[in-house]
Amino acid sequence: MRFYADCGFGIIDETTGPQDHITCELKFMSMMCVKESEGWKESFEEALKWLHRERKFLKEHILQWVPQFLKIVEKENDGFYSIIAKLTHKWVEMDFEYIKDVLHFPKEVSL
Repeated sequence: MRFYADCGFGIIDETTGPQDHITCELKFMSMMCVKESEGWKESFEEALKWLHRERKFLKEHILQWVPQFLKIVEKENDGFYSIIAKLTHKWVEMDFEYIKDVLHFPKEVSL
């Protein structure tokens, strides 16, 4: 909740209960992505601020438990939930790598 508040958000989804539920954390990531998108229209620095927050949240929260959780979902289910878990797992890892790459991109280069 502190991370949400530090980014200017409160409760992400009242219907899920605990705000560290996977749906809340992924929804929060999507909300930060919207802020990043708006930031690109404002300034390079504003977009970078949101990218840094996204990376930090992925590293300190989502990547701490979501990959292991999704592996269990993949293993224990077949069909729809297994496929969704596999896609989500891959997305989380790829998003982290993408953000790292963007943040290491030379600032002088116009995006």
